[in-house]
Amino acid sequence: MCGAPADAVRHFVTTAKGYDLYECVCGLVYGKEYYDDDKIFSIYDEDYAKGYEKPELVKLIRSYADRFFGGKARGRLFEVGCGNGHLLRRLAELGFTVRGVEVGQALAAYCEGLDVKVMPFEEMRVPPPPGRFDYVVTFHVLEHIVDPVAAVKKIAKMLTPDGLWFNYQPNVRAWRPDVHGPGWIHFDPMNAAEHITFFDENTIRVLAEKAGLKVVDGGAESDDFWTWARKPVAPAQSDG
Repeated sequence: MCGAPADAVRHFVTTAKGYDLYECVCGLVYGKEYYDDDKIFSIYDEDYAKGYEKPELVKLIRSYADRFFGGKARGRLFEVGCGNGHLLRRLAELGFTVRGVEVGQALAAYCEGLDVKVMPFEEMRVPPPPGRFDYVVTFHVLEHIVDPVAAVKKIAKMLTPDGLWFNYQPNVRAWRPDVHGPGWIHFDPMNAAEHITFFDENTIRVLAEKAGLKVVDGGAESDDFWTWARKPVAPAQSDG
């Protein structure tokens, strides 16, 4: 992400399922050997989709919509990697005009009634200005994306001038070797190699800046963290 030379990268951990993760001098943690689009996309099968239909998980995902967007002005909202659509559906119930994209056909099959395209986000065209969004959401998604810099640059282009990017994901700094060991759920989640890049609050700030965005709010809890980012406000022009 930062363009550091190879000698600025160190081995971070070998996961319980045998995947080697590396840490760059900038703090980004990532896996090298599974940067394979076909392999990544094939992960999201019917068994994977069914895992997100557990009632307690559906309730939890929907609760994030109320928690983070309940007090926000309603507007046009786009979710990248909307999965089974639980977050997007609740946001629609709250009054947002929603759209989304999901690469997994088995996941998107649960999004009936929602405006969701089944395709890689990387292949989606940025809409012209009248179709831009007040909010773009990545909820437990960025860690699945092979090129997060390109993805967030596209997100920035999709936002209105006052639009907000909301990101929620695992915090790699929450991992403790003596507590979690190499089998930490975010290293080896539902399917091996599902998670590709691992961020913390500092590296997500660097990523946002590379995309022309500025983090304006955020926080951390348990194994996760969240951030709100927007385009920098242009300085006011003086009359003199």
